[in-house]
Amino acid sequence: MDKRISDAAELLRQASSMLLSVDPGTSSSPALVRSPEAESERPTVRPQGRSVNETLARARSMMQSSRTTGVFRRLSSSERLRATSGPKEKKSKTASSTGSKDKPFEFALLACGDVDSDEPDDSLKKDMILDRGIVSLNEKDNEAAIREKLVSSLKGKYGMIGQNDFEFIKVNQKKISVLHLSKGTEYNYDVVKKLVGQGLLYVRIRRGYEFVIEQTSDSGSDFVMTYPAAENDAKTEAHLSEDENMPQSGLADELPVAAQPPISVDLSQQPGSSTNIESPHTFFDTVVNEFPSNITEPTEILRYLQMKIVRGRPLEVTDPSTDLQGETNFITVDRENILQTTFEELKSVDDPRVTFEVQFYAEQAVDSGGPRREWMRLCNQQIKIKYFDNGINLSEDYFYVGQMISIALLQNGQLPVYIPEDILQAIFVGKCEQLSPCIMELKRGMDTLGIPAFGRKFPQLLYLLRPSAIAKLSVRRLLFLLKPAFSEEGSNALSREKAVYTKFVKYTREVSSGRRVVTLENILEFATGASEEPPLGFTRSPNIQFIEVDNKELTTTENESNQVSEEVQQLNEKKKMWYFTPTAHTCPNTLQLPTESMVLPLPSEEDLFQLYDMAFKNTHFGIR
Repeated sequence: MDKRISDAAELLRQASSMLLSVDPGTSSSPALVRSPEAESERPTVRPQGRSVNETLARARSMMQSSRTTGVFRRLSSSERLRATSGPKEKKSKTASSTGSKDKPFEFALLACGDVDSDEPDDSLKKDMILDRGIVSLNEKDNEAAIREKLVSSLKGKYGMIGQNDFEFIKVNQKKISVLHLSKGTEYNYDVVKKLVGQGLLYVRIRRGYEFVIEQTSDSGSDFVMTYPAAENDAKTEAHLSEDENMPQSGLADELPVAAQPPISVDLSQQPGSSTNIESPHTFFDTVVNEFPSNITEPTEILRYLQMKIVRGRPLEVTDPSTDLQGETNFITVDRENILQTTFEELKSVDDPRVTFEVQFYAEQAVDSGGPRREWMRLCNQQIKIKYFDNGINLSEDYFYVGQMISIALLQNGQLPVYIPEDILQAIFVGKCEQLSPCIMELKRGMDTLGIPAFGRKFPQLLYLLRPSAIAKLSVRRLLFLLKPAFSEEGSNALSREKAVYTKFVKYTREVSSGRRVVTLENILEFATGASEEPPLGFTRSPNIQFIEVDNKELTTTENESNQVSEEVQQLNEKKKMWYFTPTAHTCPNTLQLPTESMVLPLPSEEDLFQLYDMAFKNTHFGIR
């Protein structure tokens, strides 16, 4: 090692001597200009016949030779950069840490994807990007501050957007994912910075909040609907509500000349008269003004409104052993003519806020919630077909249609998700003076329970009036709702109950695959009176109870069959299958499945499933 160092030193000494031997006059560099004293100290060794280029080339060769032996190594580019700029970077970092500054972030607002699908898209598509912008965030910003800044950037174009209407997402190689934060963690500046990385800050409209982007800040465009001319050419003025937001007359004058139909509607005895329904605007204004600001979810808004608006007897039974007490609106309706009989009954209702108690013609059932749910479900089905599927018509019934929509929404009924989007926007967003007569009547009917006032103030409520609010019923969801009440472990009944429940599960899978004549909704309707889970859930959880076939009655039948002919015995055997017909109590949401007994075993699988088909297709309370 010492020898190598000595060789390197000698080579460097020789290279230095050669460089110093170059004539100072050949270079303009001040470094080569020597003082007289230095000239006197210059070595006397001087190569002969060598040019400057040759001397430099020899020096480079010696340096290269030294580097290959490991004694000498040049600094890499990163090492040279660190050596020259390291102290300055450290000083800059120290200076920047003394205060917090705003940093600009580019963000993109995404749509939630296909509204007809059950889940949002998990891949980024070009048409999903609704808007882009720049927002300045501070190191001290928490999630609320960041959301507020994003909303302020979007308010100019999307006037209805709120701080809780979108979610933060991560996009990596066009794949969308939502981060799951631990308890106490929020999307503050540090988390957002980590989420963004070197890309954009992506936020996506929440599922069900699409309406906030469907209307821009100039959403007050005219809403005009045309109608065919009525047969009667006489024009009559509709007696409209005295609400300051509604015009008294002259609605047809707001339409274009070509769209003004001669409407003949006599509303003198219709709900527009003050003798039928007292205007409750003062009450609803109070509820709106006292609404808590911390409630933002649509279902929680509905729960609060139900608590404040609905009065009288409780809507649902919580304890089957006790009778419900309180004031009700008792009505009787015909299942086969549900809308006409319902609208006739509504004319005699003084206060639609009171809980409805429903009795179907010629059906024996005490309404503790089940028949009312059945009534609202049947009304919703027929209203959709008659008043919306084929477009708006000139029917005089739209006041009661609007009233039924509000009743179903507030009294745990099936969600009325059949209203077209343009009509929803006209009622809840557009200008009242631009509404057509039929839409005005629809709004007035809904006004009797204050729904338009709440929808305009809290647009999240509109989520419950859109088809995306309803989740498709699946086998998994149905079996989750209908929880079996098995006997205790080790009992003799437990094995029989599990045997019939196994058959029921297999039956639901056949129903789901389309191999039976019923649907999953029919099964839930049979047990609860509702074809879907209400938005606020069932007050009493649906359940399956197992009942053993009556041994005493079967024993009597068995003794009688010993005294009759063989044909009669075969007929009696077929009749015994009827003991396995399911029954239900829709008020406590109970489905009863018979189990085999010591006397009578379960029928064959096909016979049992046919009994189930017959029961679940039954559309009346009681056996017909």
